[in-house]
Amino acid sequence: MPTLEALAEFWAEEGLDHVIPNVGEEFPEGFDVFGLLRQIVDSSKNVLEIGCGYGRLCRAFTPEKYTGVDVNPKAVEAARRHNPGYRFEHIAPAAPLPAADVALIYTVALHIPDEELARFLAPVCAAAPVVVIGEIMDIRWRRAGNPPVFNRDPEQYVLEMANRGYLLRRFGKAIYKRYDNPQWNVNRDVRMSFHYYERAAG
Repeated sequence: MPTLEALAEFWAEEGLDHVIPNVGEEFPEGFDVFGLLRQIVDSSKNVLEIGCGYGRLCRAFTPEKYTGVDVNPKAVEAARRHNPGYRFEHIAPAAPLPAADVALIYTVALHIPDEELARFLAPVCAAAPVVVIGEIMDIRWRRAGNPPVFNRDPEQYVLEMANRGYLLRRFGKAIYKRYDNPQWNVNRDVRMSFHYYERAAG
């Protein structure tokens, strides 16, 4: 399985391929992504988005409350160019992260293999007392490819985060419109799951 370093090299070589959705629309989810994120994350909190890409989600938050980080330097350049006033940083894999109130991981962890997940989450959990994970959580979506995907069942995240001292406080699901058709939705969950974790006291 690829290491975090190998994955960072892959994304850097890809540039913006696979980062900007090539499906005819910027938000193939089919629901109000900004509105949902604003419901989940208190507007008074500082948000750190892990794997921000070209900044697709940053406008769900105010510039002074948002920082986006990514291992892909070309994506960070594009994010800065398209979203003036917002803060974006290029980071090394597994490097320490800027402190924040909330860390957001949106359709990013599914690209991390199981063997590297704990290493990926360690700096995230060190940076923020609240972690929000949003992605399709169903192991039946796993596949090889370019890039490979390592979707997990929700219970896998609950256990991994519990091992890091975080408790699942809230969760919800929203149908991902692009996948809600017989090509995709037979024997697989086509809903985005959203997990809101808090660091346990003490």
